[in-house]
Amino acid sequence: MSAGKSPAAIPLARDNNEDRRSLARIAARMLAVAELEDQALEEIDRIASGIERAVRIEYLLLAVSFGIFAAFTLTGLLVWIVAGLTGTDLGWRPMIILVPMIVLAAAPVLTWRVRQYGLGPVHAKRPALYPIGATASVDTLEKLFEHLGRRSGPRAYFRTRSGEKRYLSHRIFWGRLRGLLLSDNASDCAMVLPPLGFRLGGDIFIEAEPEEIIAALKPKRRAGPGREPKYAYTDSLINLIDNPALDEIDLTDETKARRQVEAMLVTWFQDHADTSGDSPRADMVRPYAEKIAKRLWITRGGRADFSPEA
Repeated sequence: MSAGKSPAAIPLARDNNEDRRSLARIAARMLAVAELEDQALEEIDRIASGIERAVRIEYLLLAVSFGIFAAFTLTGLLVWIVAGLTGTDLGWRPMIILVPMIVLAAAPVLTWRVRQYGLGPVHAKRPALYPIGATASVDTLEKLFEHLGRRSGPRAYFRTRSGEKRYLSHRIFWGRLRGLLLSDNASDCAMVLPPLGFRLGGDIFIEAEPEEIIAALKPKRRAGPGREPKYAYTDSLINLIDNPALDEIDLTDETKARRQVEAMLVTWFQDHADTSGDSPRADMVRPYAEKIAKRLWITRGGRADFSPEA
């Protein structure tokens, strides 16, 4: 699929941090802390694979239909050209045959596009297809796609084989198969038709750091007096007190210590999730992790400002 003539290609060299700004890795950071990124990527792969399996037969039928009618069309054009070069008068017969072939070749592509975005211009987001995946994971991915699908959101792009940077319309995150954009399989991503153009050229990257997107999507509203908390934070903290792994945390690095506590909290919530599989995101437990890491530093004789490297 191509991004079309607009937006234009930008020949910009890749920076060293581009890989961590890939759509899949940003989604993984939304689902888990950095230390659990591999497990989050596995969950994302399972979700994308479920979508691919659900549409595989339909996609293959349409692809085969397109190939057959496109071959007939090209053959008819070749015959017409040869006849013209040799002076053979075929009359209107080639046109009568070619026009239906062109229509039949375009029909599978148009059908697949309608399945993703609906008829006509893309004005609204379509319900996404998620045959499998924990409710919490799917909800988090949809929040990410909602953010990226805004005109004010960070821009998405891919790179051509020559390294050129091609921007994508934000409406690509409105399609029914947007979950396939997270797949590390190029053939899965190729199933997604951009609103403009016919083919993606590679992995999708986002012009924003994972931390920026996490901060932008972080819930702004705190629980008020009398409101029941959604997650069992108290139980998780009590469990953490008795966890011998706390003694193994390296407090010589503030960031590393906070991430280790954060990973422990995330793991506890995932292990104790209810039947819905819902558990708090990494950014939701981060404030607790920071306080716990700071308290550990103080109890081990450190200063209250928690700056062990100073």
